[in-house]
Amino acid sequence: MLPVIDPNVVDFFESSSGQAWLHNMMLATFTIFHKNGNSGIPDLHEYFEMIEINKFVGTSISALQKTSKILDKQIVTYGKGESERLAQNMPHKNIPGALDENFIMDEMTLILMDPVSGFILAEQIEEKRDAETWHKVTQTALKGLNVTIQQLVGDEASGLTKLTTDSLKVIKGSDLFHVQQDITKGLTSHLARTLQQVKKKQEDLQKEKLEMMTKFGDHLKQVSEVQELSKRGINVGKRIIEIEKEEIANQKKIEWPRTDIRQLRKQEGTSRMPIMPSV
Repeated sequence: MLPVIDPNVVDFFESSSGQAWLHNMMLATFTIFHKNGNSGIPDLHEYFEMIEINKFVGTSISALQKTSKILDKQIVTYGKGESERLAQNMPHKNIPGALDENFIMDEMTLILMDPVSGFILAEQIEEKRDAETWHKVTQTALKGLNVTIQQLVGDEASGLTKLTTDSLKVIKGSDLFHVQQDITKGLTSHLARTLQQVKKKQEDLQKEKLEMMTKFGDHLKQVSEVQELSKRGINVGKRIIEIEKEEIANQKKIEWPRTDIRQLRKQEGTSRMPIMPSV
């Protein structure tokens, strides 16, 4: 049985005011949760179904995908129009530029942004990331804007370095990620070697313990009580206890380089902020 909807709700949503509210609610939901957030079309579909908006507007997956494409085009059109309008009376400004490439599925996107304001100047799908391609993307992004890139920040790729020094002739800075990576490279390799050595020691102890336990079992078969064990059998038992203590101590030695390596790699992964050279 279909749920009964309050007649007053039906009257409201079928009125011009209700239709306007539904329109604004749909746009706001798409903008906040889909365009700016991480919610996909299936999530929006489920949400609209739960609040029963689907009784008044189309909320199928295909309908929402069509709406999403329309919004994408309108956002791009609005952005271009606003950039052209605001650029007409824009006072000159020197800005830094941060460049990087991003890979989504099988496509490469070249990105240029002002790291101070967070304004993305370019998100351009390209097949190459050489200096010539970067220069084309940069010039297209700055067209009509009364700005001058005074310095660039990026990784040490040859295309970015050549763009900075040869084409734009500005100062080049490295992002913190790559600087930190160079600093920690020596330490992480040392920790990795230490970890490998300690793990090898642990494997040797485990192998020895299995051998000792087999020998101890053979000694037990020769007696009816533990007290009757020979001196050699007792020594084997003692060695098993010693090995277990060594295993516990060695396991602690395994944990600390693992923790340090994880912390260093975590810092590398989260340290994407640029280091801005002095001008």
